Amino acid sequence: MHSHDIRTRAGHLERFWRTRNDKFKEWYEQIRMVDTLKQRDMESFVGNDPRASFNLISSLLNQKIPHRLQPDRLNPEQVAPAAELSFMFEVIWENIFDQYRLRGRHYLDDLINFLLCTGWYTAFAT
Repeated sequence: MHSHDIRTRAGHLERFWRTRNDKFKEWYEQIRMVDTLKQRDMESFVGNDPRASFNLISSLLNQKIPHRLQPDRLNPEQVAPAAELSFMFEVIWENIFDQYRLRGRHYLDDLINFLLCTGWYTAFAT
């Protein structure tokens, strides 16, 4: 492998990742709340509150997980086992929720908030 090959490969990778890197810069400007619509002698407001976005995304993701198999796609002999399987998943999730409720917590809130926080962390780290 020659130095020319390495430079060619590096140039190819730089072009390949340029769009992503530009988006990271744009997203960082949004996080910093840079007012890109600002005009002279005009009132402007930037309301990019990360906590409000975090709460909105958390509430959208915090929905009950449906473990159902659509009966119209099943054979008649598969409907009863599918209903039993769906009931089993409901019982398992209820047990998990009950265990967390005893601790004063909510399982999905903890999981979703953890995923959102680590997502924010990785966005800041890059």
